[in-house]
Amino acid sequence: MFEDALSLHRSGQLREAGAIYRGILTQDPENADALHLLGVIDIQGSNFAAALYLIDRALALRPEDPVFLSSRGVALHGVGRLQDALASFDNAIARKSDYAEAFNNRGAVWRQLGRSETALEDFDSALTIDRNYVNALNNRGNILVALKRFEEALASLDSALSLAPDNPEASNNRGNASMGLGDFEEALSRFERALKLRPDYAEAMSNRGNALMRLRRIDDALASYDRALVLKPDFSEAHVNRGLALVQLNRVGEALSCFDRALSFEPRSADACLNRGIALLALGRASDAVKSYDRAIACRSGFVEAHVNRGNALRALAQFEEAQASYMRALCLRPDQPFLFGDWLHAKMKACEWSGLSAAFQALETKVEARTAAATPYAVLATPLSAACQKLAAETYIRQSSFRVSEKRPTANRFRNGRRGDRIRLGYFSSDLRDHPVARAIVELIEEHDRTRFEVIAFSSGPPSNDQMRVRLSQAFDKFIDVHAVADTDVVAMARRMGIDIAIDLNGYTEGARPQLFATRVAPVQVSFIGYPGTTGADYIDYKIADAVVLPEGLKAHFMEKIAFLPNCYLTSDVAGCLLDPAPARASAGLPESGFVFCCFNNSFKITPKEFDVWMRLLRRVPSSVLWLVDDNSTATLNLRLEAENRGVSGERLVFAQRLDLRAHLARQQLADLFVDTFHYNAHTTAIGALWAGVPVLTTLGNTFAARVGATLLHAVGLPELVCQSVAEYEATALEFATNSGAITLLRRKLAGLRAASPLFDIKQYARHLETAFEEMWERRLAQMPPEHIVVPRHA
Repeated sequence: MFEDALSLHRSGQLREAGAIYRGILTQDPENADALHLLGVIDIQGSNFAAALYLIDRALALRPEDPVFLSSRGVALHGVGRLQDALASFDNAIARKSDYAEAFNNRGAVWRQLGRSETALEDFDSALTIDRNYVNALNNRGNILVALKRFEEALASLDSALSLAPDNPEASNNRGNASMGLGDFEEALSRFERALKLRPDYAEAMSNRGNALMRLRRIDDALASYDRALVLKPDFSEAHVNRGLALVQLNRVGEALSCFDRALSFEPRSADACLNRGIALLALGRASDAVKSYDRAIACRSGFVEAHVNRGNALRALAQFEEAQASYMRALCLRPDQPFLFGDWLHAKMKACEWSGLSAAFQALETKVEARTAAATPYAVLATPLSAACQKLAAETYIRQSSFRVSEKRPTANRFRNGRRGDRIRLGYFSSDLRDHPVARAIVELIEEHDRTRFEVIAFSSGPPSNDQMRVRLSQAFDKFIDVHAVADTDVVAMARRMGIDIAIDLNGYTEGARPQLFATRVAPVQVSFIGYPGTTGADYIDYKIADAVVLPEGLKAHFMEKIAFLPNCYLTSDVAGCLLDPAPARASAGLPESGFVFCCFNNSFKITPKEFDVWMRLLRRVPSSVLWLVDDNSTATLNLRLEAENRGVSGERLVFAQRLDLRAHLARQQLADLFVDTFHYNAHTTAIGALWAGVPVLTTLGNTFAARVGATLLHAVGLPELVCQSVAEYEATALEFATNSGAITLLRRKLAGLRAASPLFDIKQYARHLETAFEEMWERRLAQMPPEHIVVPRHA
């Protein structure tokens, strides 16, 4: 009877074998082998508690049997008693030192405990005993994938497949190794092979979705996850993966439900908690996101991604000191985490926390020059790094990103066949088409576009808004399309169907950017404009709008894009359309009744010790003067006051202004005497507002695009004498104005006389110049000529 049962068992006829084992036990209740093998059948059916009961009965009869001890370890593993399982395997190996199966099974427990290197040692031990042990080869390959040793993993898994070509687990794991090497097509074929061998293999079906995700076939990936969940409804990992696909499709609310579903099946899933937090943050629920990241960290200590994203959520809450701490914990755990150093540094600068700042700048420069993924391009702009370094940072970001970039110059049949004489279709893409500086910069331009020559369409990727600026913009564009909840692939398809000729990116790498749209080409001509004061480093952005002051000949080599030079300032703003109300009383703005008012309403991250030292020396030398700053965040406000005290200036001489709507702000701005600009990242629309309010702006001429914006504004308004060539000249000029009331009065009168007629505030002329640039770009496209630098004549 036993031999018959064993034969059935080996052939996979478990029910029939079990019936015979039970018949044996009816006649011989203390048959240890029958008890053990009946327990093994329960293990094979994942009925681990029943298996443990039977195997323990067998061990009571033969407590030294290594096979029984190993099977008991498998059952204990199945019920989650991992330490007891290790002890059982240890006992088995102590009694049979060449027991390959026990080494293999113990390695599986070590892997679940996160001891990957120890698990690898056990799999290697099993293979030393039996080099053709397929399960050990498979498990070894799997653990090498987890250790990111993908080439070694391939060798191990290929050996397993040479011995067992029809092993679905080995095919699935081989696919995971190919994923790690970036060969997603190969991975997909391996997962599909595993599914052919075992159609109900839920894990392979979910992994197939992962490969399709990396191939940017998001809808197909979603279908694969759905099939995996039909096969295994409580498959937590597949629910997480399905949520990630929905995030890519901008269906974030549905994604959140997926992550919640995953947690209902596996409450301690750190990955589900992490991605739940990402979805919450995308939905604007930053406080809830922090709680979700905290839960992820509690589930998995040392979870780098959770610490990073926790920092992102705290940054969204303007809790920059806490954000720094989260980023630093992640850096300590994984110093080479892509772009993390820059995130930490930017949070530090937002908080105006300057201890060790010079060393951090130097470290950043070293990392960027080594082409490591140290910082996102935006995080570099406000630092002292050169234009060459800014380009390197952008190129590294592109190289390290997950963008699936199409060919640089796609074939014409992918877009509409434009003809000379047709209206050129402009598509403006931005997340900031609401009450935002970028919107204020373009709104009158959009209204002024010549509709006989251009059709102007907005693609708004920011959150819905009903503010006055959004209403005005929606009326200004010929079409205003809300794409914030539309997947990138669908936005690209929509833009191509609409026949967009020139796509204008107003984000660059600022918050809310969607560079994937441009990486896959929404239009045959793509332009970077206004929102990002630097190179994108991308070969799929054809042109950068600039002028000869902000981007002189010596900087062209540090831009990937071809430059379209406007004859005046590249930047504009709608402030000229804003009526100037009378200035309020000084007291209402928190300013003293008398004394010189230096002001700088730039964001806090633009302020560094270099300019702050100058400002404090000015306050010490100009009695009763104050420095008027924006109250950006409470940590920065406190730290700036402390930094003033450290430089011998009372913190009370720093006055912090709350943010107001534009009209109220411009009225208040008139109370300032002199706007003192920051050095590395100048004021942009903030400086234009100051000039319109009649407040002179003092700047330095830097060596990067962002550090020369003040200079181009002052040249355009007719005050080039306020562009200083050095920090010493900047300080001396500011001191002269602050101590010579006649000089500042004359300067303000000069500005008042220049404003109305200056090119800076002539939006009609600006629109014509920009349109000339667009027309030349389009002419080159129609002539099948590659992008080239464009110089727009002053009288275009």
